[in-house]
Amino acid sequence: MVLSKNHLRQYLRQCQEKVELNVLLTLHENPRTSITEIANNIGSSKRTVNDILKKHKYKPYIPQKVHALEENDQVSEPVLKRRAGLSIHKW
Repeated sequence: MVLSKNHLRQYLRQCQEKVELNVLLTLHENPRTSITEIANNIGSSKRTVNDILKKHKYKPYIPQKVHALEENDQVSEPVLKRRAGLSIHKW
């Protein structure tokens, strides 16, 4: 069966939409899933997955564990500024 150019474009667009939907659904189910895991699960390349995430303004990240402050914790002002990303130098 020979497809015309229009039918072929339409078919490719539908395939791309399915891949895109699978990437977004996988990420929605577990936001901590890596790009490599998503690519392996859906049978696509990491580049394709990354392009889809960029298109939808998702930014891959590596979650970092931090210690939470409790209400009764005594913390000095420079430590709070450092945690907030503020400069602690006074000029």
